[in-house]
Amino acid sequence: MTAKDKLRQAVDELSELEAEKMLEIIARRHERDPMIAAFEDAPDDDEPSTPEEDRSAQEAWEQRHDSVSLDELERELG
Repeated sequence: MTAKDKLRQAVDELSELEAEKMLEIIARRHERDPMIAAFEDAPDDDEPSTPEEDRSAQEAWEQRHDSVSLDELERELG
C-alpha cells in the first residue's frame, strides 16, 4: 500500500470535525510565515563596511576560540 493509499484510508476514517481540523492544519502549513517573508524580501546589504567595523569583526572572529561549550560550562558550575 502506498503512502497516498494509506492517507486516503486515514482520511476516510476521519469524522467530519476531524477532517475540518486537518484541513485547517494543512492550510496553516501553506501560509507564509511573516518573519521568514520579511527576511526573504529584505534587500541585500550592499553598504560597504567601515574600517572600524572590519576590525571589530576580525577581533570577534579571532576570539571565537575563547568560548566554552554549554556542557563544559555546566560541568564547571556543577
